[in-house]
Amino acid sequence: MSGGYFLQEFGRNLRRSPLAHLGSLFISTLLFVLFNMVWIGSHAIENFYDDLFSELTMEVFFDDAISDADFTAHAQEIQSLEGIAKVVALDKDKARARLMTKLGSDFLAGDTVNPLPRSIQVHFERGSPSQEYFTSLNQRFEKWPGVLQVSYNRQWLKAATENRQRTSYILRFVMLGIFAGVSLNAALLVGLVVRAKTGHFKQMRLLGAGSWFLGMPFVVEGVTLTALSAALSWGAIIFAQSKWHLAHVESALPTYEEMGLMILVATAVGFFGALFAVSGSRGTSR
Repeated sequence: MSGGYFLQEFGRNLRRSPLAHLGSLFISTLLFVLFNMVWIGSHAIENFYDDLFSELTMEVFFDDAISDADFTAHAQEIQSLEGIAKVVALDKDKARARLMTKLGSDFLAGDTVNPLPRSIQVHFERGSPSQEYFTSLNQRFEKWPGVLQVSYNRQWLKAATENRQRTSYILRFVMLGIFAGVSLNAALLVGLVVRAKTGHFKQMRLLGAGSWFLGMPFVVEGVTLTALSAALSWGAIIFAQSKWHLAHVESALPTYEEMGLMILVATAVGFFGALFAVSGSRGTSR
């Protein structure tokens, strides 16, 4: 019987204030669309930095005292490390050819001794490089006998890492703010409907109905509208992507399982907002 009562009350509330419910649904949907766009944007930025960081290289230079066997062994050891995509071992002749390609001329022509050091170029898998990862490799390689220098763009990596973290913090703050707005919207709708039925509540209380029994239809109402708006927002994003093929969006779209999880989280947000409104309005029905 209680389930039937909840559904009846939900239907009555919708019929009594359709504009309020449609307005709340519209606002929540817009907020969730904004949340989805921020979420997609954050993942697009993460993908951008992953691609950017994967282009970084590290080069380990060795002195002439190291033997060819040890040089080759170091190259093989680096290749076996986690996160390493490719290792390029450059002997003196290859180092000279690379220098000539960069400068456009062989400045060592006529020299009987090639002064350039041998080196190992290290290329990384996508998503592997980070400031801490590079630092750990740098410390490891510098301990090897015969290593002259470990070279990589430290300043750029530090600045890029800080910008990445700063952007991530800002986007998370924005998403939390949007969730707070959705919860507040659900609370305002439920609180408005509850206050409009104060007289009905008093009559039901005289008949012995509990306050939570009276308030649960409004909690269900807030949860339903929030879940529906979350689902509609993802539908709008998917429709927009299929219609206009938004650049850099497709690779950052979540899976359907992730969308479902987000809708569940949104439902919880609506639940707490509606619960707060019902709790704060119980006194008006006494």
